[in-house]
Amino acid sequence: MLEKKHLLLLLSVLLFMNKNECQNSFNATAPGQLDRTFGTDGRVISTNFNGVLTGIAIRQTIPDDYAIVTTGFAFSTLTYTPLVTYNSNGNQIAKVDFSSTIPPTIGEAIAIDSLNRIVIGGDVGRDTGTTRSSFMARRYINPTTVDTSFNAPTGTAIASYGPIATNSFKTTSIAIDNQNRVLLGGIFLSRSGGPLYRYDDRFKLVRFNNNGQLDSTFGGPNATNPGFSQGSISFQTTTSTIKGIALQENGAIIVSGQSGGRFVLARYTANGFFDTTWPTGPNGGIVTDFTPLGLVNRGARANAVALQQDGKIVAVGTTTNATETGIAFVLARYNPNGTLDTTFGRAGVQVAPFNSNVSVATAVAIDDNGFIIVAGYTTPTGSSHQCFAVAAFNPDGSLSSEFGTNGLVVTSFGNNQRANAYSIAIDPFNRNIIVGGTTWVNASTQHFCLARYNAVQKEPFPLPVARFLSNGTLDPFFGK
Repeated sequence: MLEKKHLLLLLSVLLFMNKNECQNSFNATAPGQLDRTFGTDGRVISTNFNGVLTGIAIRQTIPDDYAIVTTGFAFSTLTYTPLVTYNSNGNQIAKVDFSSTIPPTIGEAIAIDSLNRIVIGGDVGRDTGTTRSSFMARRYINPTTVDTSFNAPTGTAIASYGPIATNSFKTTSIAIDNQNRVLLGGIFLSRSGGPLYRYDDRFKLVRFNNNGQLDSTFGGPNATNPGFSQGSISFQTTTSTIKGIALQENGAIIVSGQSGGRFVLARYTANGFFDTTWPTGPNGGIVTDFTPLGLVNRGARANAVALQQDGKIVAVGTTTNATETGIAFVLARYNPNGTLDTTFGRAGVQVAPFNSNVSVATAVAIDDNGFIIVAGYTTPTGSSHQCFAVAAFNPDGSLSSEFGTNGLVVTSFGNNQRANAYSIAIDPFNRNIIVGGTTWVNASTQHFCLARYNAVQKEPFPLPVARFLSNGTLDPFFGK
């Protein structure tokens, strides 16, 4: 039996481990801990430029190695889109800027096509009172070489329609289909009377062919604007936004987002028609209810979506917490037909219980063993820091007890006051988890940052348990 002084020591250790600050991982081998072989103690901060990282992707370089390609937007005299590449050790090996030939640009998402080319999706132009932004896709053959065959000879495809003085298009997400067509999802804002007055706000998709030209078949032959498709689960005409895209095996397009402060999913056919029959009709789309978790269905959004190998759909995001004082880190799983998968979590929904009134899920990845890894950011209660937040869920929706602390990991980046995670990828060789985002020292000093975490184990290893007799020998009847 533990003596009183030993119990007090144990209690003090537990209290220290649960203090309300960003915790940094320290065990180099345990699942969910920072991979100390990556960068500096598992983290990378690119201090050679100011910028906000919005997307990461994995590009295989040789049979047993890979590079991490990232995009976002950086600041100089103009806003420009960088393509920053790191090797598998976390060392920055290339950086190119997309700024010299067109107006200010913002990279929002990044993907790799079947020919190992890098495609950035974003916006061109600056959304102000006099200039509107357009959808943009830019393709690279490798991390330093623009693919001039894409919308030859520029390497950059730009799409918009209508009066440039009033119509604005904002990219939020990217997907590439099996024909290497580039699909951008986002939002269409039609405005008048100044930059802040919005009177039209809808889901919007655009598709470019492999050659960088608008796909005139997308949206149907009778589309008013071939190459574009639109639709929304509209509750309020000012708040319908696509935040994530995933492609089903039949080519159907699943989008996640928000409408009227609700967490929503919708589906488009492979040809770009808004599917009003999904999941049950007549209006199409899904609005997810988080009240089974004791949360409030307000101020909600589905920030990202991914598909499992069995076709089930996982969406992650936020909704208002139970006390209506902040926002919660939530996810939901759906069957391929769009109905909630009631075998997952609590009636199809789940929450990551970070010690915070503000926790936001921004990205999701599913590894080869079916573990669901969700990344975002959190501000621990009582702390002034904002940190990376990563949660690992078992295939049934329960938190993985093998990952971090009860399935949760919170990571800071030195003395920076903010660290927001916006994107996630899985190491293709050992399933380690790579999370990308931004550290914010202050409003004018921001840097790309990455962290890599050890993978979730396929099966938890049981702890050995033994019982001894009073004389110190093993009890031969224990476990019989």
